[in-house]
Amino acid sequence: MAKKPSSWGQDLGRIGLIWGLAMGVAILWVLLDRRAPAWDQSEHLSQAMNYWWTLTHSNWLSADGWRHLWMLSPKYPPVFYLVTACVHILLGPGADQALFANGLFALVLLIATYGLGRHLFSPQIGLLAAGICLLMPRLIHLGLDYQLDYAVTALIVVSFWCLTVWQDAPSRWRQWAWILGFGISLGLALMTKQAAVLFLAVPLAWATLTTLLGLQWVRMGQLLLGAIATVAVMLPWLSVNWVFQFSILENTNVRSAQVEGDPLLNTFAAWIYYWQDLPAAVSWVLLLVPLVGLVLWFVGLLPGRKSALNRDGTVAKRSWLLAYIVGSYLLWSAVVNKDPRYIAPYLPMLAIFLAWGLACWWRRWPWVTIATLALSVLVVELNLFPLSLPPAKWVATTLSPQGRLYPYQGQPLPQPELVDQVSQARPYQISTIGGLHSTAAINQHTISYYGKLKDYRVYGRQVGDRESLLEKDLRSLSWFYAQSKLDEPWPPTKKGLQAEMVRQLEQRPEFAKAQTWQLPG
Repeated sequence: MAKKPSSWGQDLGRIGLIWGLAMGVAILWVLLDRRAPAWDQSEHLSQAMNYWWTLTHSNWLSADGWRHLWMLSPKYPPVFYLVTACVHILLGPGADQALFANGLFALVLLIATYGLGRHLFSPQIGLLAAGICLLMPRLIHLGLDYQLDYAVTALIVVSFWCLTVWQDAPSRWRQWAWILGFGISLGLALMTKQAAVLFLAVPLAWATLTTLLGLQWVRMGQLLLGAIATVAVMLPWLSVNWVFQFSILENTNVRSAQVEGDPLLNTFAAWIYYWQDLPAAVSWVLLLVPLVGLVLWFVGLLPGRKSALNRDGTVAKRSWLLAYIVGSYLLWSAVVNKDPRYIAPYLPMLAIFLAWGLACWWRRWPWVTIATLALSVLVVELNLFPLSLPPAKWVATTLSPQGRLYPYQGQPLPQPELVDQVSQARPYQISTIGGLHSTAAINQHTISYYGKLKDYRVYGRQVGDRESLLEKDLRSLSWFYAQSKLDEPWPPTKKGLQAEMVRQLEQRPEFAKAQTWQLPG
């Protein structure tokens, strides 16, 4: 007699347990880490602070209060910031507290990955896939970094899960419910990061064409309902921010790619960029062992291929999942601006395929699956927390290249002191500090963020990047900061202008050096 599949309730309890353990490890890492947020992180944190202030001070009974809420972030949609603002209401403002928003999305990601793996394959594969998501180096790094990518990954997996179940739902009312869930979750994903559409373009096109060719008009109506739900979620924000969206493609894609030197689309390097990144994103141990298991299953050396239990899914379900993975890879490879974190939402679907490979091993040699997961946990811990033993470092770096993310234990950076000094010198004014030599450690965004933590009294602004504004900046600003260490300066092509501005600051009698800090390293 076949073993009865575990219930949703039992498996949700297991997911809650592994999520709690992962959160404990993440909290310990955050408590040990002393680094300051970099450029993008500080900008996102500043946006979340704006939403926190607005949520706690606006009049929600007036139309102007809601309009002001939607006008806060013209560049990025507001879902991640709103979730973080709610976290700030509960835990207070701060960069460490803000990371708890990623913890909430991690729980969403685990549940959605499990649900998708359970639907396409089996409960065992769903649980394995959820565990693999917690062991992938790229997803770990994103979870410990305040960016949009982890949140949009979770919401895209929810959207794909809803669309997948909708296709197979046996009753009409369930079809309507799942497609409504798809529309809402897709709207939330797009309201977190607009690029979410690229991940769901292929499966959505597949579902639409299949429905049209099959003349399934009720299902077409359901897809229309999903589209209406998506638009309804996005409409309040888009109604006041639609003009800015026309410039996003040029500003965030083409220009960034040119500055960063990303490979051109007519080169082979552009199309294997993310393929070469797979060992760093997944780790060798989680990549090779499951793939070998799938090969052995395919040639019949591991049991299950001819089983009637559908533990390995059907050809249609496996093709559906593969279409998402391959489609996401090709579409993002066709995007000029490359960054390993951009393609993170395809990793949970890859985790389901890898979980299938581990499940194949389990049926004949369970110890292979157990050893693979145990070794992956060990590698994660060695990459998160330093251990002075050379063999441990070698194991971690070999099996998980670029996976190391030790908490920064050096001296704290001077942004809080700098902001305190300016706010104390001008206690009743809002001050702007002109920033020269912007680096990942100290830049205008980090100054603005720490200034907002100081009751929104100090802001940073990048100067020295336009020759026509050099004299105006010197006349209009009372405070400047400069760095003698120019690691990763931004913008890299403006060193000459920034050096000229520093020279003029030193020569003008109205400016005097207020304080000097020794930067770590």
